[in-house]
Amino acid sequence: MPANATALPPEVEAKLERLNEGKRTWQELGVPGRLKCLQRLRKRAKSIDFLAWATESSKVQGFDPSAGVARAQILAETMIIAANIGSEITRLIESLSAVLCLVLGAGNQEFLTVVDVMDKLFVHGEAVLLKHHPLREHQLAFLETLFADVMEYGAFASITGGGDLGRLLAHHPHVDGLHLTGGGATYDALVWGLPSDPETATRKASKQPLLPKPFSSELGCVTPWILVPDDAWTTADLEHHAWQLANSVVANASCNCLSPTALLLPKEWAQTEKFVTSLKEALRQIHAPPPYYPGLHERFARFEQAYPTAEKIEAPHSSAIAADAASRFGAPTGFLLIELDSATCAADEYALTREAFAPVLAIVRIEGTAEPEAFLRHAVPFANEHIFGNLSVTVLLHPQTEKDHQPAVLDALAGLRYGCVGVNTWTGLAYGMECASWGGFAEDNSPENIKSGVGVVRNCLLFDNISKSVVRSPFRSSVHLTQRNATTSSIGPRTLRFVGGWVPKMLV
Repeated sequence: MPANATALPPEVEAKLERLNEGKRTWQELGVPGRLKCLQRLRKRAKSIDFLAWATESSKVQGFDPSAGVARAQILAETMIIAANIGSEITRLIESLSAVLCLVLGAGNQEFLTVVDVMDKLFVHGEAVLLKHHPLREHQLAFLETLFADVMEYGAFASITGGGDLGRLLAHHPHVDGLHLTGGGATYDALVWGLPSDPETATRKASKQPLLPKPFSSELGCVTPWILVPDDAWTTADLEHHAWQLANSVVANASCNCLSPTALLLPKEWAQTEKFVTSLKEALRQIHAPPPYYPGLHERFARFEQAYPTAEKIEAPHSSAIAADAASRFGAPTGFLLIELDSATCAADEYALTREAFAPVLAIVRIEGTAEPEAFLRHAVPFANEHIFGNLSVTVLLHPQTEKDHQPAVLDALAGLRYGCVGVNTWTGLAYGMECASWGGFAEDNSPENIKSGVGVVRNCLLFDNISKSVVRSPFRSSVHLTQRNATTSSIGPRTLRFVGGWVPKMLV
């Protein structure tokens, strides 16, 4: 434990003691017992007021729950939370030992914590102590209601608190392992030590971690979108995918681990400028959400300083923003578009090696021919080698391209070293598919260079040794985020119906 550690509050120690006993009870239940508990949980979920839960989330993010736009956002949040609770888990792992996992909850989305806890409890058979992110402390009452049956076995507890409490818990002898959905800096601080600690670099260099415990993680990424050229693209195709990209950038003020942050497209393609123009026009029309996530303005300013000639697009402010949002978070930043050329990018190009977690998009024109196979030969290595992280990537691919160049396309999809590849879709929709795995490309990640993390969630079919999931969408689908009505949520009604299709599973 760190030398400056202090004692935990008595009520937290009491929960840890109960969990230390409960983890054995939970393990001894075996798969049949935990499956019965999961079935009871799904029934209990009927009593959860998801609307109230999502309303609290909307307040955290600076929306006025009474406004029409916010109600649409609340509906989206409600469906996503409910769908994740209702996800089909087709088989469970027989736990070979009693394990207590500390889950450090995400701050940017409600449903991420639900997924992480469900995965550890039911897929891996581990007891869970959940520490809520300070932004999401309102989750505590809802999740304690939801997991009441698990709590009867002493296998679940949740607490609130900040980073100092998280560090103390991580080193507690009753905690056997951890899971984090968050940032690499948090992971490094826990495993190797704080940046201010003079021993941190020495520990990492000698591979002697301060925290030598199993630690799964889903961390950040500079998320690329790769537009593959082809003469078959029409103006309508370009506009459809420009709006899909724009809505994906706008979602949650770009504070998602899969927010698009780098667009790769061919420099010499005749349609490139038309696509970029359509993208800019879409960004000018979509209402900007509140910049609620801590540090967003500071991160945005650092990108502005690094690229003083970058284009800043001001977007209309949403009518759903709460009256006090400006005083709480400041005004929306707008969108920063950074123009880059692959031939002149630095090895440590700021926009490609730092996750913005802010409305920033690098537009990278890839040198070379606009012929599809030649473009892929340049774009795939560029994404793998010059862009930070390996969580997810989107490839925009016309069906005619795949028909005419199938071997090259399949080689490209296989060659992308990312945990999830979305073909013609934002990987946010891929995350929503419980059968797809979600996590970094673990073969390239290690505790010393964690990148986008190790371990996967989702993967309800429990495939072993997964490198990646490839999720395909029709080229132009009604569930893509192409919503153009500025008075409603950027998550369109067809997408809501797509997500909402999972909710009945929860109610069976």
